[in-house]
Amino acid sequence: MKASNWIYIIALAGLCVAPTQAGYRSVEQKDEKKSADHAVAKKQSRPSVQCRKKNGAKLDMGRGFAQATLQRNEEVELSWTKPGLTPNDSVFAYTVHGGRINGEITTTLKPDDTGTVTFRFKIGPWPGNYPIIFRCAGREEVVEFWVESSSQSGGAQ
Repeated sequence: MKASNWIYIIALAGLCVAPTQAGYRSVEQKDEKKSADHAVAKKQSRPSVQCRKKNGAKLDMGRGFAQATLQRNEEVELSWTKPGLTPNDSVFAYTVHGGRINGEITTTLKPDDTGTVTFRFKIGPWPGNYPIIFRCAGREEVVEFWVESSSQSGGAQ
């Protein structure tokens, strides 16, 4: 009985140290290179942005990286339209350097049937840029407002 145990141990040890081809080099490599679907951003339509000031003036900020100049402490109504959004989607919006979206620093907005979210944005009292970041469907979009240092309406100098 003891001799048969030794035979099993030796046989098992031999199997454990038997040379095998495993690892990176033994995997068959294809010559063609393809990008993974998840790593390639699908071409999507850029959002459009419209801004309405309290005096009724409209700023059509266009598509893509939108920028507009406002006065200190100015409040505007913003309509951000992203093609393909549905009322079931959520848009997470937040400010980076100040300002408030519907009185908050961060908020979740629901689009209407046209893929548009509408909200109030109040810019801060200091000169500089005030970006708003919109995050939805795995992407981020930026709308940026500027307050020039020569702006005199409200706020500290």
